[in-house]
Amino acid sequence: MTRNLPCEWGSHQVASSNSEPGDWEWIDFRQPYKDPIVVCFGYYEYPSNAYASIEAEISGVRASGCYLRKGVPGYWGSSSSIVPSSMNVHYFVGENTGTSSEYVLPGTDIPIQVGKFTDTSIDYSVDWSTTETVSLYPAFSDNIAVLASRVTWRNTPQSGNWTSSWACRVLGRTEPPLYSDGNVHIGFNGSRVNTVAEFSTAEIMNYVIIQVGSGSMTYLSGSGINISRTSTKYEVIQGQDAIVGIDNDINGTPELYYMDFSKTPSVCVAHQMSMDGPNGSWAVGHSITPSSIRTYAMEDQATIPERAHINETFGYLIIEDEGYYPRDGPIEFTGAGKMSFHGTGKVMIKDRGW
Repeated sequence: MTRNLPCEWGSHQVASSNSEPGDWEWIDFRQPYKDPIVVCFGYYEYPSNAYASIEAEISGVRASGCYLRKGVPGYWGSSSSIVPSSMNVHYFVGENTGTSSEYVLPGTDIPIQVGKFTDTSIDYSVDWSTTETVSLYPAFSDNIAVLASRVTWRNTPQSGNWTSSWACRVLGRTEPPLYSDGNVHIGFNGSRVNTVAEFSTAEIMNYVIIQVGSGSMTYLSGSGINISRTSTKYEVIQGQDAIVGIDNDINGTPELYYMDFSKTPSVCVAHQMSMDGPNGSWAVGHSITPSSIRTYAMEDQATIPERAHINETFGYLIIEDEGYYPRDGPIEFTGAGKMSFHGTGKVMIKDRGW
């Protein structure tokens, strides 16, 4: 038996701000969650390598929403680089699946594992061996994509506690995760910015692990009485060992889809799944087209300005349309013409006041 994961996916343009880092901006989820897990990925079309390294960051995750911002790792006023004025953030939200291995992407047979962990250990340029080991569900039977995001900032980044996230195979940092290992490494990625081996206060990492595949998935769009149930194209990819730094290619490295999308996908969340370069890097997007996504293995400029980087492997979740999938349950009219759709086709009148 499988169950469709309650989830949603979308994008948010972080408002123009030249602060380091940018201001936190609240986004509302399309539905409430018991224990929401959020991962995100940021895009910026760099006009030149004179612009500072940035990353999409998450904080304040609650049942109804979370905060997003444009992070500027290693900057904090000490760099001569130009701070990019904005960032387009793509995100995926799913209910924490806990120990249950029966969840799938809605309307598909693609297994998905959604969870979090708390840790004090930091991987950075002098040591990449302290990652958290996450056990994989037995439902996985093919390659996987691992998406992850740090979601708390209890330790001040300016004091050397900035991190992104990364993942790798349990047998070595230079290889992407392999489902048959039964485990995957996920860690806090301090690159060259970080100067300590541990946080003084533990931080929380969210992760989403999905089996590779492509096809159509079920989703809902709209609101109130205008909700519609339909399908959209999706693809999950474990990419090639090919993504390089911004100094290697200002336009980012292209990763071709296997899926034939009919338009430019609305949402693509990517994440770094190896660490071939000892200096450290994280995933940043350049652009998306109907046939490919261009990304960078982005380095910081905390100690040196160059950002050339050796080939890395990324994982991708690509979805053609923004939308969400609710918990299984009835359609409910809650009054004043409002309706929430929960997927069984049953209708229950809750209030005649409308």
